[in-house]
Parts: sequence; structure tokens; C-alpha cells
Amino acid sequence: MPDLEIPTTRSPINLMVDGAANLGIIVTEYQVRQFERYLAELVKWNSKINLSGITDKRQIVIKHFLDSLLYLKGLELQGDEQLVDIGSGAGFPGLPLKLVKPKLQVTLLDARLKKIAFLKQLCQRLKLEGVNCIQGRAEGLAGQPQHYQKYNVAVARALTQLDRLIGLAFPYMVPGGRLVVSYGAQVNRQLRLAGEMLDKQAGSLEKVCRVSLPHSNELRNIVVIRKCFT
Repeated sequence: MPDLEIPTTRSPINLMVDGAANLGIIVTEYQVRQFERYLAELVKWNSKINLSGITDKRQIVIKHFLDSLLYLKGLELQGDEQLVDIGSGAGFPGLPLKLVKPKLQVTLLDARLKKIAFLKQLCQRLKLEGVNCIQGRAEGLAGQPQHYQKYNVAVARALTQLDRLIGLAFPYMVPGGRLVVSYGAQVNRQLRLAGEMLDKQAGSLEKVCRVSLPHSNELRNIVVIRKCFT
């Protein structure tokens, strides 16, 4: 593995290590250093451009890093899947998933150029391979040959209502692929809204996993939707 600079002081990133362990995820020393660099780069860039409304390091660790790792509670990854993160923003949840599952092939999509610029530099700093950062609107990119029905897994952080998200994500997914998205207390409303779209798109609700966000009092509902074979 290439070397990353080892932090010399104790960091809030230790919250991530403890929280990940609570989720059954063992983070290696190298991965800890990658998350440490991720945190530093996000804080630095966020002081110049608006990447995230969360600026406190502890809260970044909890509400971005750990919140992203919760997706693994709803989906077992073998590690070499093709994953697309729709509306990735500052890389969530796709990049934390890549850091703990290094063999994943990850595509990060976002419409905002400044966020893609951040992600590209971050991936260089982290010396990551198998990550593509693409600027564009999800609905416009889905029909391109390099994206249409190419991904085993699509993820998103509830950037829109679930019915619309299904419509955005399904063109990217192979038959049998899965869409994984996180919702809070409004999950039942979102599932009701999605019923008609699931029928239209030949999709099915596979499961909903209710999990606690470590180091907080918040609950998340990890929704897993399967694109059926037609």
C-alpha cells in the first residue's frame, strides 16, 4: 500500500473507528489514515466553497462518515461490484464505502462542478484507484452507453423523494441490481409514494433495515430496492 502521512495528534476520526466497530466494520490502520486525510481535505475545502453545511469535525465524522457506512447494514458487498453514487456531493456515501471496501469500482456523480473538482483532488490525495468522478445531471447521464445498465448497486442519500429517485437510479442498474438509500422518520411516507413507481419500473422492496447512527440519538432506515428481471 502507498504511504499516507500518519497523524501526530489524536483526532475525532477515532469516533469513526469506534462507531464502525459498533457496526461490525473493522477499519485498518491504513484506512484510518485515509479517513483522516479525507476529513482534513473536506474541512480545508469547506472553508472556501460550500461542500457541506456541517463544519464541526466530530459531526462530519458522525453524520457523513458513519452515516455512509450504515449502508453496509442493508447490503452485503462482495467488494468488487460496480457502484454508482447519485448526487454524491462531497463523496457521501460512495467514498467511505470505497475506503472500507477497496475493491469496489465506484462512480461518483454530481451536477456541481466545484464538488467534482474536490472529489477528483481528494481521490488523488488518497491515491485511490477504481473511482470515477463525473459532473452532470443524473437524468442526462443515465442513457449514455458507459452508464446505462452498468451498475450492480446504486446509492444515494435521500436527495429527492423515493419515487423520483427510483426513476433516476434504475436506468443505471443491471437487472437484479439494488438501490440503497437512507431515510429518517419519513420512511413510511416515502415507501407509500414509491409504490406506483416500483410497479412501473419492475422493482420490488427487498428490505428496510432500521439502525442507530453511532455516537448519536438518531435512527436511520436503510431501504433496499431490487430491480427485477423482466
